[in-house]
Amino acid sequence: MAGEARVIARVSYTEHGNSRFIKGPVLEETDEFIVIELRNYIVKIFKKYIEKIEIEKPTNRGSYEYH
Repeated sequence: MAGEARVIARVSYTEHGNSRFIKGPVLEETDEFIVIELRNYIVKIFKKYIEKIEIEKPTNRGSYEYH
């Protein structure tokens, strides 16, 4: 059972004048917003409020063969 690797994003953004940070798997991304899963929540952040996005390189451990 091999799982699909998910892209993990770290996003710094502003909300009501306060700086916020969120990290989680990216579910969707468009020109206007990014959707990130956070535990049991789905968060939609509009790109005009984003200060910085860092993307982790996806890994797929299921694709490796162990001997």
